[in-house]
Parts: sequence; C-alpha cells; structure tokens
Amino acid sequence: MFYGIFFLPFFKKMLRDKKPNILFCTHALPSNLANRLKEKGHCDAIIVNAYTDFFVNRVWGLSKVDYHFVPSQLVKEDLISKGISKEKIYVTGIPVHPAFKQKQHSVIRRNSQIKMLVAGGHLGMNMMDQLLDYNGDKLHFYVLCGKNKSLYHQLKEENYSHITPISYVSSPQKMSLLYDQVDAVLTKPGGVTVSECLHKRKPIFVHHVLPGQEKINEQQLLKLGLIIVLNIENHYFEKKIMRFFNDELVQKIYFSHVENYLSGLEEPPISLII
Repeated sequence: MFYGIFFLPFFKKMLRDKKPNILFCTHALPSNLANRLKEKGHCDAIIVNAYTDFFVNRVWGLSKVDYHFVPSQLVKEDLISKGISKEKIYVTGIPVHPAFKQKQHSVIRRNSQIKMLVAGGHLGMNMMDQLLDYNGDKLHFYVLCGKNKSLYHQLKEENYSHITPISYVSSPQKMSLLYDQVDAVLTKPGGVTVSECLHKRKPIFVHHVLPGQEKINEQQLLKLGLIIVLNIENHYFEKKIMRFFNDELVQKIYFSHVENYLSGLEEPPISLII
C-alpha cells in the first residue's frame, strides 16, 4: 500500500504523543497503519475495527487487530474464513446514535400517498432530474439536501408540488423524527444511513449504484434481503414502490428480513475491551 509510506510516520508520531489505550478504527487506512505498527512492536494499544460498509476490503488491518465490530453475519463468516478467531468478532451492525434505536412499527399504506425521504445530496443530479420530472400523485419526496445549499434553494424556488426540500439536519434526534414522518427511504447502499433506516424499520430503496464499493454493498444487502433496487430512469419506479406498499405479504417478508438482521446484532462486552 504505497500511500501508507506517507502516512505511517505521522500516525506513528501521533501514537507516541497521544499514547492511546484503545484505537477505534472506522476507516480502513488507520486500521492498516495501526496493524503494521503493532506488527513491528511500535503500538501497544488495543485495536478495534468498526466497519462502516457491509464488506471488508483488502486495506483493513487484520492480523494484529484485537476486536472486530462487523455489520452482519456474512462479514463475520468472511473474517473467519480469513483466519480471524470468532471470539474476536462481534456482529454489532454499523454503529448508530441511540436516538435511532427506538423501535417503530411500519404500517400498510394501501391507496394513500407514500412519503419518501431522499438522500438528495448523495444521489447525483441525473437522478434528481428524474425525480423532478415525476408527474404522478402517489409519491411525495422529502429531499434531504444536507449541506448542498444550491440544491436546497433550487428546489425551494421551483416549488414542486411533489417535492419538499429539507436543509441540513443538525442532530440525531431531529433526524430520527424525520424518519418517523416518512414511509420509506431512497438512498445509496451501505454506510450509516442504511443502518439508521434498519433500526427505524424504514423500507430501503436504492438506485444509481456505482461500480466498486457501492456495488459490493448492494450485493451484500440484497443477500440479506434488506433493500429494494429501483431503476428511476425507466419511469416504472412508481409501480415498484406502490407494489411494495400495496402487498401485505411482500412487506411481511421484507420486515421479517429486517427483524432477523436486527435480532442477530450483539452488544460487545466493552468491559473486556477496556
């Protein structure tokens, strides 16, 4: 890993200056650097990998990592196949704020307008154009613009009847309340947003997946039955969304996958780590 050559001295100095007892790594690069330093005897801190994707790429450090907080049973099995002891692996899911862990039951919404929360700041303008062109009356999109002020002001000025723009949400509590107000979420696969939606029991629709990391996340989430894939560009996405909300059996199967996933999550024994 050639870029490790540049970062390793800075990382080594930081450990020497800060003298941490525990390193929680939520990104592959610091995990790799900490692992390399521990292999050479330059790091005596406990290393914890907290994975924020639904797969483990080759950059993550493994051999000297003490604990692995993984998003799913599939990732646990993958690490075991790589020689990691199962005693070091805890299926925690991707960590989310406690505000999102208040259980909420979703309801059937036959023949009523469906409210969709859209991660607008991350889905690309091509997809936004498709949503702007939507001329049906069965869906209403709440577009989360985040820090994309130009998108927020554009949607505000155009005043689309089927779109409500939402600016940056400042706290987990407010974001949790926003989830409560919608029926489903349209986002990209993987990451904290998906984990939040799972805890809030909100159906997850995904679109516009890029090759690489996003595609692998999509494949893993499909195996778990936790997402519904849409193709916004063919204009049939409304039918697929409404089919989900009009079919009680389809919803029952989907939410059984969600409950099965959530019931398999475990709280790691932090006292053992500390």
